[in-house]
Amino acid sequence: MYTLVYSINALCALEAKVGQSISRIFFDLGNIGISTMRTVFWAGLQQHHPEISENEAGRLMEHLGIHPATMLVMQAIVGAFPSADPTAAGDRPLEQASAMHPGTGMVS
Repeated sequence: MYTLVYSINALCALEAKVGQSISRIFFDLGNIGISTMRTVFWAGLQQHHPEISENEAGRLMEHLGIHPATMLVMQAIVGAFPSADPTAAGDRPLEQASAMHPGTGMVS
């Protein structure tokens, strides 16, 4: 089983690899090329699976299928950026939020 996590370090690594800001990458997520999507997928794996190369991330995406892999990336990204509205359902006060894990997506 693999875990996708878009932590601050993963996002920094992604920006460095792609040469674009996270906001630009995520805004274009539905229209990015397959090599960029592979890099996004790879970055999400790095916190728990730093030994995985981009080529290995690509093989994992092939195994899952591009659409399911993309959906997992999107799930993990949404989890990494919870709502900024403190009245939104499921949001927790800052004290509780600090104990929460960053957004994750599970890959088996």
